[in-house]
Amino acid sequence: MSAGPPPYRLLSVAISNGCDLMRWLLDRAGLDFDEELHVPLLHIVATWPRGAGVEVPVILAPGTLWKGPFGQLDAIDGHAPAGAKVYGETLEERLANNAWLRQIFPSFFGYPRQYVYHFVLKDRRVMTPIAIHGAPWWERMVVRWLYFLWEPLLRRGLGITPQVVADAPAALAKGLDAVAAELGRRGTPFLAGDAPGGVDIVMAALIAPLVFPPEYGGMAPPLDEVTPVLRDWVLANRAHPAGAYALAVYAQNRLHYRGLP
Repeated sequence: MSAGPPPYRLLSVAISNGCDLMRWLLDRAGLDFDEELHVPLLHIVATWPRGAGVEVPVILAPGTLWKGPFGQLDAIDGHAPAGAKVYGETLEERLANNAWLRQIFPSFFGYPRQYVYHFVLKDRRVMTPIAIHGAPWWERMVVRWLYFLWEPLLRRGLGITPQVVADAPAALAKGLDAVAAELGRRGTPFLAGDAPGGVDIVMAALIAPLVFPPEYGGMAPPLDEVTPVLRDWVLANRAHPAGAYALAVYAQNRLHYRGLP
Protein backbone atom coordinates (compact mmCIF):
# COMPACT_ATOMS: atom_id res chain seq x y z
CA MET A 1 0.00 0.00 0.00
CA SER A 2 1.43 3.37 -1.01
CA ALA A 3 2.47 5.71 1.76
CA GLY A 4 1.25 8.65 -0.31
CA PRO A 5 3.05 11.86 -1.15
CA PRO A 6 5.28 13.62 1.39
CA PRO A 7 3.32 15.90 3.74
CA TYR A 8 5.34 18.99 2.80
CA ARG A 9 6.06 20.62 -0.54
CA LEU A 10 8.71 23.27 -1.18
CA LEU A 11 8.02 25.75 -3.98
CA SER A 12 11.38 27.03 -5.10
CA VAL A 13 13.77 28.31 -7.74
CA ALA A 14 17.10 26.59 -8.21
CA ILE A 15 19.42 29.57 -7.75
CA SER A 16 17.83 30.95 -4.57
CA ASN A 17 19.84 30.81 -1.36
CA GLY A 18 16.59 31.21 0.58
CA CYS A 19 15.18 28.12 -1.10
CA ASP A 20 18.35 26.18 -0.38
CA LEU A 21 18.12 27.24 3.25
CA MET A 22 14.61 25.82 3.60
CA ARG A 23 15.60 22.66 1.73
CA TRP A 24 18.50 22.23 4.16
CA LEU A 25 16.47 22.93 7.30
CA LEU A 26 13.50 20.76 6.31
CA ASP A 27 15.74 17.75 5.77
CA ARG A 28 17.71 18.47 8.94
CA ALA A 29 14.43 18.56 10.90
CA GLY A 30 13.34 15.23 9.43
CA LEU A 31 10.31 16.75 7.68
CA ASP A 32 9.58 14.70 4.58
CA PHE A 33 9.01 16.92 1.54
CA ASP A 34 9.04 17.07 -2.20
CA GLU A 35 10.10 20.04 -4.25
CA GLU A 36 8.43 21.96 -7.05
CA LEU A 37 10.96 24.00 -9.01
CA HIS A 38 10.17 27.01 -11.16
CA VAL A 39 11.91 29.66 -13.24
CA PRO A 40 12.53 32.95 -11.40
CA LEU A 41 9.67 35.38 -12.03
CA LEU A 42 7.53 32.66 -13.64
CA HIS A 43 7.27 31.02 -10.21
CA ILE A 44 4.48 33.51 -9.50
CA VAL A 45 2.15 31.31 -11.57
CA ALA A 46 2.58 28.67 -8.85
CA THR A 47 2.70 30.84 -5.73
CA TRP A 48 0.00 33.43 -6.36
CA PRO A 49 -2.96 31.04 -6.91
CA ARG A 50 -2.04 29.26 -3.68
CA GLY A 51 -2.30 32.47 -1.70
CA ALA A 52 1.45 32.65 -1.18
CA GLY A 53 2.12 35.98 -2.87
CA VAL A 54 5.06 36.48 -5.19
CA GLU A 55 8.05 35.35 -3.13
CA VAL A 56 9.78 31.99 -2.90
CA PRO A 57 10.46 29.84 -1.01
CA VAL A 58 6.98 28.76 0.00
CA ILE A 59 6.34 25.62 2.04
CA LEU A 60 2.98 23.90 1.64
CA ALA A 61 2.26 22.18 4.94
CA PRO A 62 -0.74 20.03 5.90
CA GLY A 63 -3.74 22.34 5.98
CA THR A 64 -1.71 25.53 5.68
CA LEU A 65 1.30 27.17 4.09
CA TRP A 66 4.46 28.59 5.58
CA LYS A 67 5.67 31.78 3.94
CA GLY A 68 8.03 34.60 4.73
CA PRO A 69 11.52 33.95 6.11
CA PHE A 70 10.65 34.00 9.80
CA GLY A 71 7.27 32.38 9.31
CA GLN A 72 9.15 29.45 7.81
CA LEU A 73 12.02 29.45 10.29
CA ASP A 74 9.60 29.54 13.22
CA ALA A 75 7.46 26.75 11.75
CA ILE A 76 10.40 24.46 11.04
CA ASP A 77 11.82 25.17 14.48
CA GLY A 78 8.47 24.31 16.03
CA HIS A 79 8.26 20.98 14.18
CA ALA A 80 11.92 19.98 14.58
CA PRO A 81 12.98 17.45 17.21
CA ALA A 82 15.45 18.24 19.96
CA GLY A 83 18.92 18.59 18.50
CA ALA A 84 17.62 19.97 15.19
CA LYS A 85 15.99 23.19 16.32
CA VAL A 86 16.69 26.30 14.25
CA TYR A 87 17.30 28.65 17.16
CA GLY A 88 19.02 26.24 19.55
CA GLU A 89 18.00 24.15 22.51
CA THR A 90 18.08 26.21 25.71
CA LEU A 91 15.79 29.17 26.30
CA GLU A 92 18.75 31.52 26.65
CA GLU A 93 20.34 30.57 23.33
CA ARG A 94 17.00 30.48 21.54
CA LEU A 95 16.18 34.03 22.59
CA ALA A 96 19.67 35.27 21.70
CA ASN A 97 19.76 33.55 18.31
CA ASN A 98 16.25 34.62 17.34
CA ALA A 99 17.06 38.23 18.22
CA TRP A 100 20.37 38.12 16.36
CA LEU A 101 18.86 36.70 13.17
CA ARG A 102 16.09 39.28 13.16
CA GLN A 103 18.67 42.02 13.65
CA ILE A 104 21.07 40.88 10.91
CA PHE A 105 18.56 39.58 8.37
CA PRO A 106 17.88 42.95 6.65
CA SER A 107 21.62 43.31 5.95
CA PHE A 108 21.53 40.29 3.63
CA PHE A 109 17.99 40.27 2.25
CA GLY A 110 17.96 42.30 -0.97
CA TYR A 111 21.44 43.30 -2.02
CA PRO A 112 23.01 39.83 -2.43
CA ARG A 113 20.58 38.58 -5.06
CA GLN A 114 20.37 41.97 -6.77
CA TYR A 115 24.13 42.25 -7.11
CA VAL A 116 24.74 38.69 -8.28
CA TYR A 117 21.77 38.64 -10.66
CA HIS A 118 22.92 41.96 -12.16
CA PHE A 119 26.09 40.35 -13.49
CA VAL A 120 24.89 36.82 -14.21
CA LEU A 121 21.80 37.93 -16.16
CA LYS A 122 24.09 39.63 -18.66
CA ASP A 123 25.41 36.24 -19.78
CA ARG A 124 22.58 34.21 -21.25
CA ARG A 125 24.79 31.16 -21.63
CA VAL A 126 25.56 31.07 -17.91
CA MET A 127 22.14 32.15 -16.63
CA THR A 128 19.87 29.90 -18.67
CA PRO A 129 20.77 26.48 -17.18
CA ILE A 130 20.63 27.94 -13.68
CA ALA A 131 17.23 29.51 -14.25
CA ILE A 132 15.51 26.55 -15.87
CA HIS A 133 16.79 23.66 -13.74
CA GLY A 134 13.89 21.37 -12.85
CA ALA A 135 11.22 23.82 -14.06
CA PRO A 136 8.12 22.85 -16.10
CA TRP A 137 8.73 22.57 -19.82
CA TRP A 138 6.81 25.70 -20.74
CA GLU A 139 8.81 27.82 -18.28
CA ARG A 140 12.04 26.48 -19.75
CA MET A 141 10.85 27.41 -23.21
CA VAL A 142 10.05 30.98 -22.14
CA VAL A 143 13.63 31.50 -20.99
CA ARG A 144 15.17 29.81 -24.02
CA TRP A 145 13.03 31.58 -26.62
CA LEU A 146 12.16 34.87 -24.92
CA TYR A 147 15.24 35.65 -22.84
CA PHE A 148 15.29 39.19 -24.23
CA LEU A 149 11.88 39.78 -22.58
CA TRP A 150 12.31 37.69 -19.44
CA GLU A 151 15.65 39.22 -18.43
CA PRO A 152 14.56 42.88 -18.15
CA LEU A 153 11.30 41.87 -16.47
CA LEU A 154 13.23 39.90 -13.86
CA ARG A 155 15.57 42.84 -13.30
CA ARG A 156 12.57 45.07 -12.72
CA GLY A 157 10.95 42.56 -10.39
CA LEU A 158 14.13 42.30 -8.31
CA GLY A 159 14.54 46.06 -8.15
CA ILE A 160 17.95 46.04 -9.81
CA THR A 161 19.02 49.60 -10.61
CA PRO A 162 22.40 51.26 -11.19
CA GLN A 163 22.20 52.80 -7.72
CA VAL A 164 21.49 49.45 -6.09
CA VAL A 165 24.46 47.87 -7.87
CA ALA A 166 26.69 50.76 -6.80
CA ASP A 167 25.57 50.62 -3.16
CA ALA A 168 25.56 46.84 -2.68
CA PRO A 169 29.27 46.06 -2.08
CA ALA A 170 29.72 48.58 0.73
CA ALA A 171 26.41 47.68 2.36
CA LEU A 172 27.20 43.97 2.27
CA ALA A 173 30.72 44.57 3.60
CA LYS A 174 29.11 46.15 6.67
CA GLY A 175 26.94 43.06 7.05
CA LEU A 176 29.99 40.80 6.96
CA ASP A 177 31.72 42.99 9.52
CA ALA A 178 28.68 42.70 11.80
CA VAL A 179 28.75 38.89 11.58
CA ALA A 180 32.48 38.81 12.33
CA ALA A 181 31.92 41.11 15.31
CA GLU A 182 29.17 38.87 16.68
CA LEU A 183 31.40 35.81 16.36
CA GLY A 184 34.12 37.70 18.20
CA ARG A 185 31.70 38.73 20.92
CA ARG A 186 30.57 35.14 21.44
CA GLY A 187 34.16 33.91 21.41
CA THR A 188 33.43 30.67 19.54
CA PRO A 189 34.12 29.56 15.95
CA PHE A 190 30.39 29.30 15.28
CA LEU A 191 27.40 31.19 16.63
CA ALA A 192 26.15 27.96 18.22
CA GLY A 193 29.52 27.19 19.81
CA ASP A 194 32.25 24.80 18.73
CA ALA A 195 30.15 23.20 15.97
CA PRO A 196 27.58 24.66 13.55
CA GLY A 197 23.98 24.78 14.76
CA GLY A 198 20.72 25.91 13.22
CA VAL A 199 21.56 29.59 13.66
CA ASP A 200 24.81 29.03 11.74
CA ILE A 201 22.97 27.30 8.91
CA VAL A 202 20.67 30.30 8.55
CA MET A 203 23.57 32.74 8.70
CA ALA A 204 25.69 30.80 6.21
CA ALA A 205 22.81 30.58 3.76
CA LEU A 206 22.31 34.34 3.96
CA ILE A 207 26.00 34.86 3.16
CA ALA A 208 26.08 32.19 0.42
CA PRO A 209 25.58 34.55 -2.57
CA LEU A 210 28.63 36.49 -1.40
CA VAL A 211 30.97 33.47 -1.31
CA PHE A 212 29.57 30.82 -3.72
CA PRO A 213 30.16 27.82 -1.40
CA PRO A 214 31.39 24.73 -3.29
CA GLU A 215 28.87 22.66 -1.31
CA TYR A 216 25.93 24.93 -2.18
CA GLY A 217 22.74 22.87 -2.42
CA GLY A 218 21.17 24.94 -5.19
CA MET A 219 22.37 26.08 -8.60
CA ALA A 220 25.11 28.71 -8.77
CA PRO A 221 27.18 29.92 -11.71
CA PRO A 222 30.68 28.43 -11.94
CA LEU A 223 33.04 31.00 -10.48
CA ASP A 224 35.41 30.73 -13.44
CA GLU A 225 32.58 31.63 -15.83
CA VAL A 226 31.36 34.85 -14.22
CA THR A 227 32.59 38.35 -15.01
CA PRO A 228 35.91 39.31 -13.36
CA VAL A 229 34.19 42.00 -11.28
CA LEU A 230 31.87 39.46 -9.68
CA ARG A 231 34.61 36.83 -9.32
CA ASP A 232 36.99 39.24 -7.58
CA TRP A 233 34.20 40.33 -5.24
CA VAL A 234 33.41 36.73 -4.29
CA LEU A 235 37.08 35.93 -3.68
CA ALA A 236 37.45 39.00 -1.47
CA ASN A 237 34.38 37.97 0.52
CA ARG A 238 35.76 34.46 0.96
CA ALA A 239 38.84 35.99 2.57
CA HIS A 240 36.75 37.98 5.06
CA PRO A 241 36.38 36.27 8.48
CA ALA A 242 32.59 36.11 8.07
CA GLY A 243 32.94 34.71 4.56
CA ALA A 244 35.37 32.06 5.78
CA TYR A 245 32.92 31.25 8.58
CA ALA A 246 30.06 30.71 6.11
CA LEU A 247 32.25 28.48 3.95
CA ALA A 248 33.14 26.42 7.02
CA VAL A 249 29.47 25.91 7.90
CA TYR A 250 28.77 24.64 4.38
CA ALA A 251 31.87 22.44 4.34
CA GLN A 252 31.05 20.82 7.68
CA ASN A 253 27.29 20.48 7.37
CA ARG A 254 25.66 20.96 3.97
CA LEU A 255 26.50 17.66 2.27
CA HIS A 256 24.83 15.69 5.08
CA TYR A 257 21.45 16.88 3.76
CA ARG A 258 19.65 16.76 0.45
CA GLY A 259 20.23 19.21 -2.36
CA LEU A 260 18.33 19.97 -5.55
CA PRO A 261 16.22 17.21 -7.08
